[in-house]
Amino acid sequence: MDAIVKQIALKLDNLGIGYFVDSSGKLLVPLPNNFDCLSIGALKNDNSDTILEMVQAGWHTHGDLLNGSEVDEADAIVSFIEDILDGEILLIEEYVPGEQPRKFVEDDLELYLRNLPAGAEYKIYNK
Repeated sequence: MDAIVKQIALKLDNLGIGYFVDSSGKLLVPLPNNFDCLSIGALKNDNSDTILEMVQAGWHTHGDLLNGSEVDEADAIVSFIEDILDGEILLIEEYVPGEQPRKFVEDDLELYLRNLPAGAEYKIYNK
């Protein structure tokens, strides 16, 4: 398990947030209502890039994108997970007729709805 992943695991333990560790040492955090599972791990051996990605969907982000200038990366990632679990950051599945459902992680529902394709429906999994 990479150093940043160990830090995140310790913080999740302290908060009582459940996770699993896969065979490659990545953390797997189950998301609400079987939306998906969030995988967290270092992309590079030097821990210079941490990736968060949904296991089944194509969505991903990087730890440095969540990291404010006054918060370390592990804290930013844990805060992001807490915001998902608290419903501050939304887990949305979008249904467009004739297409496969798509999953999104959004922090602004109004902005998401402005860009919702005509005829599409959506479901929020964590609100």
